[in-house]
Parts: sequence; structure tokens; C-alpha cells
Amino acid sequence: MLKKFSIDQISSSNRAKTSISKKLRKQIIDLYPMCEDFMDDTFPKKGVMNLTTSKAGGTRFTFIMDEEFVAWFFQMRNGAPIPTLRLLHQFPDMLPRFQVDEGAIKFVLRGSDIFCAGLTSKGGNMVEVEEETVVAIYAEGKQHACSIGLTTMSTEQIRKVNAGVGVNQIHYMCDGFWQLKTLES
Repeated sequence: MLKKFSIDQISSSNRAKTSISKKLRKQIIDLYPMCEDFMDDTFPKKGVMNLTTSKAGGTRFTFIMDEEFVAWFFQMRNGAPIPTLRLLHQFPDMLPRFQVDEGAIKFVLRGSDIFCAGLTSKGGNMVEVEEETVVAIYAEGKQHACSIGLTTMSTEQIRKVNAGVGVNQIHYMCDGFWQLKTLES
């Protein structure tokens, strides 16, 4: 979804109100308790939180940034905050882990959705999750996540059906969003 994202697609950028900042901060810590110290350092209680809104791939995104306009989380359609890949590399256990086989790596890094066959084959691996769950996609034999996606069906259904798209990609290494270090316009 963020494949061709660019700084030109940003429609608004502003400093978050204190009430919104507190709400987002609490929501992030509730969802990802392992990054509480990171949140204290990056978004201190009296610090600055910037929000940027953009429409990419027909979907509205809100990026949650620190005072230097480095995006650490994003939201799709006002949903739950999702960590960026850069943050996921610092805290690899934030999201459930799916692994694709070696044959799928080049397609994942080009932005293709992940098919069930790439997850259920010999090199693939999945943890038990429900449908519409945000997951981290790892490549067989690699240390860091290469993508973040949204499951289209539960793990049980992926194993049973073993056909079609199992995970829709949201953000992957080398997409337009990955290539931008900051979202300062």
C-alpha cells in the first residue's frame, strides 16, 4: 500500500494536541508493552508528537512522528497504530511472526502480497493468528523482518485452503515510505 509513497502525497502535517498525544501514547504502550522505554525516550510526556496525514493506494494513513519528523508508527483508516519496519527491527517481537520460503523473497521485496503457498511450504512458518491481524513477514534464513502485512484469513484457514493471498502487504523494505528518512515537508 505504501509502494509508491512520496512526500508529495502528504496532505496535512501538524503537532498533536496533548489529549491526542496521550491517547495515542497509551494505545501504543497497551498494544506493544515491550517498547514502553522507547516511548518514554522518543515521545516524553511533555514532548512533541507530530501527525501527518496522507492518502496512499486509496487508503488514508496517519503517521505518528517524533519532533524530528521521524515516523515510528502509522495508522490505516484510524485503526490501531502499526510499527514501522525500522522500529520492528529494534523490537522484533512486537508483531506475530510469519516466515516465507526462499522462493517468495524476491516477490515480497517487490511489494507482492504473500500467497498461502509461500507460508505453508517447507521454508515457511506461521504462528497462530486470527483473520485481519497485523503480522511481521520474515524471509527464510534472514534475521530482520522484510515486510509488515495484514492477514486475509486465520492461520488455520491458510493451512487448510493453501491457495490465494494469505497476507496483504502494507509496508516493506525499499518501498516509498522506507526510502524516506523523515516526513518533514
